[in-house]
Amino acid sequence: WARDGRLRGMINWYRASPLQVAQPGMPITPPPLPEDRLHVRCPHLLLWGMQDSALLPESTDGLEHFAADLTRIPFDTADHWIFHQDPERCARVILDWLA
Repeated sequence: WARDGRLRGMINWYRASPLQVAQPGMPITPPPLPEDRLHVRCPHLLLWGMQDSALLPESTDGLEHFAADLTRIPFDTADHWIFHQDPERCARVILDWLA
């Protein structure tokens, strides 16, 4: 993060993304898409920081409908930056899941 241009690249990813994040209590209606195109048909691992204030934990509600083989791992004390806040646990969870 400290090297020149790194933080700008991270921020530009969000700036360029067509995805919108709803304000709490104010859901956004996504554009209509064929539901079958939204399904993830392979095993899926979700690591989620439960203290995330940008992407609230409830934003993952209903993901099982779109990813039937979903493994959910909550990180109770982490926020949006879980890979920086708990890299050892993240690595362990990913390696265990892959095994």
